[in-house]
Amino acid sequence: MTTISEAVRDFKEDLVVNKGKSLRTAGAYGTALNLLTEFLAAESLPPATTDVGELTVDHALRFIPWLVTVHFQGQVRPATKRTYLTGVQAFYKYLLRNRLIEIPLADYERLNEEYGAARRVREHRLPRVPAEGAVQRLLAAVRSVPPFRGDRPDDRRRELIRLRDIAMLELLRYSGLRVGELVSLRRGDLNYEEATLLVRGKGNRERVVPIGRAALQAIRTYLSARGDGGAGVALHTLPLFARHDRGAGDRVLPLSTNSVQNAFREHAAAAGLYRQDEEKKITPHSMRHYFGTRMLDETGDLALVQDLLGHASPQTTRVYTEVAMTKKKRAHRKVFGES
Repeated sequence: MTTISEAVRDFKEDLVVNKGKSLRTAGAYGTALNLLTEFLAAESLPPATTDVGELTVDHALRFIPWLVTVHFQGQVRPATKRTYLTGVQAFYKYLLRNRLIEIPLADYERLNEEYGAARRVREHRLPRVPAEGAVQRLLAAVRSVPPFRGDRPDDRRRELIRLRDIAMLELLRYSGLRVGELVSLRRGDLNYEEATLLVRGKGNRERVVPIGRAALQAIRTYLSARGDGGAGVALHTLPLFARHDRGAGDRVLPLSTNSVQNAFREHAAAAGLYRQDEEKKITPHSMRHYFGTRMLDETGDLALVQDLLGHASPQTTRVYTEVAMTKKKRAHRKVFGES
């Protein structure tokens, strides 16, 4: 007879020795199985003395609500839940493969289906949307950096960084671009006459996005100061936003997403907006949420906002309607004095 405890021990060893799982993954799965044995003990199946062959699919299925409501008291993080359920599912697969339990095919399919559905349930959180005042403070901070008028190479480099950052933040405000989309832009993607950008989003889907006069003028000023005429390559192929660090030298190299994040963080800190608290700090992606909610507030057109943001599914865009309703409820409570 192989007890449940012995099967758990052997499974943990198999994860590292035969399956090549990292110690971190093996540890997480081990924690999941420790919780499973705790649950089984509460089900009158003491792991140290119970034959593992007594385990059924129903035990595994009843473990899911126990894990969420009893052990975690409803406060489990979705990622933690997914990891633990994956560990238990892998344990059952191990038991079947080694003929330690017998489960009808229909029951095993039910196990996989139920566990798959439980793992797919994700935490529903509304996006963090910066207030209009916060966005204005951020733009004021980047525009308050004084020009660098010296003739030294470092002065020119710092002035280009100043102008570039103004243009980037204005563009994020008026377009709702993802950071990855912003750093992929080329000069040829900008239509000066129409004040639009050709954007390549996720899945290489293309869309045309209007950017507004303020962003267009900031980009014009930056590109004029950059003076790419001597780069030796076709202008339309050059990155719209380039590096201006010493490592780049005279080469026109695209920014990385980390560079954009770092520049944004620097200006947010100068504006007193950067916080370690994830719920309060303003980020490039929260500017995307700002754009989406503002466009939806003004137009009420979900399909239009979906197109502007490059969402493949309207379900992704629909979250902004929830943000709008939350704002309406807050205003209603304020007007009528309800807590």
